[in-house]
Amino acid sequence: MKAIIDTSILTHLRLAKELGVLVELYEELRATPTMYEEISKDYHRDIRNLVDIVVKPIDFSQTLEGNLYGNKKRFDRLVEKWKKKTDLKDQVDVEVLVAFIYYTNHIDWEMVFANKEARNKFSRYIQQFGESKIRDITDLPKLACDAGLWDAKRCVQYLEHLQKAKYNTSQVRENLKFYKRLEKET
Repeated sequence: MKAIIDTSILTHLRLAKELGVLVELYEELRATPTMYEEISKDYHRDIRNLVDIVVKPIDFSQTLEGNLYGNKKRFDRLVEKWKKKTDLKDQVDVEVLVAFIYYTNHIDWEMVFANKEARNKFSRYIQQFGESKIRDITDLPKLACDAGLWDAKRCVQYLEHLQKAKYNTSQVRENLKFYKRLEKET
């Protein structure tokens, strides 16, 4: 599986000391231009090191997965169009959506956010590409279990790390209950 990621996922996973999860779960990671601008700021220096090694930028000089949108100006126009259409102001989130729709084959790719609003707003636009094409970081344990990479104990550990890092959403709490119950059963 391959993923296009936003900046906030890196920030939250860094705080949770779980940055390695992305490399563990995805064979390829891509990022948008604005994400690269954001992580070049000083407070993202430790993330930048990881990104420089494992995350590839979207390459506008070539088409990705055979699509014919290999032009940065075209990408920027598409982002503006989709910002209006989705009524979402977060530039990186909209760039991730545009990159997914226009720069991937949709089969091997998904979008990963640390932002329920993006997932909720974008779901209706990508439902034609199939299920599980958009994930929040709280959904990563299911992906890891389905792939046979994690057991329930590791899922609990991951979710507790998110919780301690103040990514304490109702979804984290709900998933934590589920995986703790599953851990007791196994």
